[in-house]
Formats: sequence, C-alpha cells, structure tokens
Amino acid sequence: MYADSWKKRFEPKYASLADFGKAKRRIDTSSGQYRSFNMPLPARVIRDGWFFFIGDGNRVLELLNRWIWAIGKKPSEGFGVIANMDFRPWDLNEIEVLERRPVPVEIAEQLGIQGMEQYCAWRPPYWGRHNQARCVVPS
Repeated sequence: MYADSWKKRFEPKYASLADFGKAKRRIDTSSGQYRSFNMPLPARVIRDGWFFFIGDGNRVLELLNRWIWAIGKKPSEGFGVIANMDFRPWDLNEIEVLERRPVPVEIAEQLGIQGMEQYCAWRPPYWGRHNQARCVVPS
C-alpha cells in the first residue's frame, strides 16, 4: 500500500452556479470553500483479480472489454486501470461459486454453506442499505 493524492479543485465552468450574494462574482481558490487542496488517497497495486459468475462468459467478457476500463475509486484520476482481461471457464457448480463470496445467513443455511459470519453487503450496489445483511463470508 502506498499514499497517493488527487487534487480537489473548483472547476471555473461552474462559476455561474456559485452563490455570491451581493459580493463581486469572483472565485477565490486560495481560501474559503472553493480552496484547492491535495486529498490523500491510499492506493494498492493489485496484480491479479478473479471474478466468478454463472452465465454466458463470452458475452460478459465482450461487455467488460467494451465498457469497463478501470475498477475501484477515482478511475478518472488514473487509478484502477485494467491492463488485461480474459475469460477462462472453470468447472464449478453454483454452490462452489457462492462459497467464494458473502452470502446472507438465511440462504447459506438453506444451501449448507458454513463459515465466519459478518455484517456486509452481498450484492451491488454495495452502498445500498437494502443490500447489506448478516452474511457468511469466505475465509
């Protein structure tokens, strides 16, 4: 892990949206709410990543290559760029795929999946409260 940063700055093209009250219409980027500054961003280098899914792999790879060029936070700042993607079919059944990701406790009990329990998101969007539950997570 290393520390990087991205520049928080005011875009001049949005000056018409700023509320100046009775003051002169001028953006001061050296102080106040429009001040520019470096925002620290912890970063990690991930050499390899795997995603398991059930479905038409060639179609998914086609969509990923067409629309996904980066993963994670701040892709517009150059973070998370994906160098290469490929598709390899694995001989896994549905239960083996589910054992490699968080599964809600109720579903895990029905399928006989065991593991450590943790409160987390189990489907996207991961920030949505309705997608977070007590889950069995892979160890």
